[in-house]
Amino acid sequence: VTTLPTAPIEGQKTGTSGLRKKTDVFMGENYLANWVQSLFSTLGEDLKGSTMVLGGDGRYFNKEAAQVILKLAAGNGVAKVLVGQNAILATPAASAVIRTKKAFGGLIMSASHNPGGPKEDWGIKFNYTGGEPAPESITDQIFGYTQSVTELKMAEFDDVDLTTIGTTELDGFTVEDGIWAVLAWLSIIAYKNKDVPDGGELVTVKDIAMEHWAKYGRNFFSRYDYENCASEDAAKMVDHLKEVIANSPPGTMIGDYEVAVADDFCYTDPIDGSVASGQGLRFVFADGSRMIFRLSGTGSSGATIRLYIEQYSDDVSTHGMDAQDGLAKLIATALETSKLQEFTGRDGPTVIT
Repeated sequence: VTTLPTAPIEGQKTGTSGLRKKTDVFMGENYLANWVQSLFSTLGEDLKGSTMVLGGDGRYFNKEAAQVILKLAAGNGVAKVLVGQNAILATPAASAVIRTKKAFGGLIMSASHNPGGPKEDWGIKFNYTGGEPAPESITDQIFGYTQSVTELKMAEFDDVDLTTIGTTELDGFTVEDGIWAVLAWLSIIAYKNKDVPDGGELVTVKDIAMEHWAKYGRNFFSRYDYENCASEDAAKMVDHLKEVIANSPPGTMIGDYEVAVADDFCYTDPIDGSVASGQGLRFVFADGSRMIFRLSGTGSSGATIRLYIEQYSDDVSTHGMDAQDGLAKLIATALETSKLQEFTGRDGPTVIT
């Protein structure tokens, strides 16, 4: 094992979805190595003799990054690393391997839906012993170490051949929400059409949704992403919203909506008692509508502001509306309350979900 000198590099604040930056940033000298070393320093003595999992989504730079991670893992006392062939291992697959093989955790090289390539995005995250994203108690320590890291513990060996297939026998496979939603809808559609004869009129997704909403009502939902905002401007908007929250006790009217709860949401895990603070600036109204503002840690540059809007309607005449029309009034209230356009200069979101 060789100990190599290094120095802290700015901009390695880690969220639950890991660290995301432009690919060429990660390819800079010691940028990736500093973060990985900081992770291993956080895990400390528990890492010694452990088994780890490594893989990613196949994007540009993953193969080269895997070699760096393997040498750091060995240098920090990891006994065994289970690696996807060609360093490819999707996030749910990595979670399944962690659990099935009783690994200490896993490093996943992915920037999720963000585009990949030399000029696009790259990311890395740590999933813990149950295959779940690292808790805030760990990500905060990682960031702390990135601000003081001075050495890299790297084993000396030739690059590992990642093309050879070993044995990857899995059970309890985790399915990500998008895939789960597709499978669920296919099952529902199959059941609803089980008695339709050949050539008969099939029951559609719209038919099923309208029937469901007529019985239970519809929750209109939308998410606005404002990507690559200037961090200083985004912070000013957050400070403004915190002032609004401080002056919005229950019963306060914001536009036409009566406040039931306005807070900076904090979540306490019922299993391990860990606390995740700063999870979103939340306005919940008396009619159940809500708007939530959150600075996301998944952007690769600048700040990403995410606005979540939700409103319930039991009025059947509204159920066929586009979500943007059904939520138009609440969206306008959210934008007016936050002064988002004033602070960021943005006329509209980068992405609407």
